[in-house]
Amino acid sequence: GESDKDIICKTSLCPNEHCDQWVPRGEARQHAASCPFRPSVRCPYVDCTVYSDEAGIAEHKKVCKFRQTQECDWCFKQIAMPEFAAHQLTCVGRPKSMDPFMKAGGTPKQV
Repeated sequence: GESDKDIICKTSLCPNEHCDQWVPRGEARQHAASCPFRPSVRCPYVDCTVYSDEAGIAEHKKVCKFRQTQECDWCFKQIAMPEFAAHQLTCVGRPKSMDPFMKAGGTPKQV
């Protein structure tokens, strides 16, 4: 039969907190995707109660019935509300006068 050492070399302990399952190395990715102890993230849209892992939430956000967007005044794209503030910092249509290295009047600050 196989020794404990052989079994440990062919399996790995699930890395998720509270899961103590040893999984064959070839099945580790499959187990991680369905492990009941995988980290969960709540959908960021107000009133939505869906929880999933990071990848699942990324897909869910595209079709969430609670998804609310706002049109960017600079690039005219519809941006999801939770991402709107971050979008405005990096928007390609952002006025150059709003860049932190510019002072009022549009002239570069002396550093």
